[in-house]
Amino acid sequence: MPMCYMRVAEMAGKKPDIEAEIRFLSVKESGGPGPYRSGLRTTHDLGHGGALSDAMHVFQDNDQVSPGGTVLSRMSFLVPEVEQGRLYNGFAFTVREGNRIIGHGRVTKVLNQDLQRR
Repeated sequence: MPMCYMRVAEMAGKKPDIEAEIRFLSVKESGGPGPYRSGLRTTHDLGHGGALSDAMHVFQDNDQVSPGGTVLSRMSFLVPEVEQGRLYNGFAFTVREGNRIIGHGRVTKVLNQDLQRR
């Protein structure tokens, strides 16, 4: 893997909080122009009544994905404490770019146990 695609969050000493399958919307579905690259930083709607959570994505299988594509991503939240005790395998959320939805995600693994729903 090229240096520019190394696990940026892990390099900074931050471990990922969750692993999720992300399906980016196609351009026809109103997604962004893409492609989306590992290291992407976006906002996410995790059901806080309009409040969004920022996170960085590190793609596991590919360095990039085109609109309409699906990727497995390890995500590090900017403020993980906001999600404390809320997340579980199968938890669904949206990926946003500004006020536009660009994808849908589903948690496949909670890596930060503080975030695991009890």
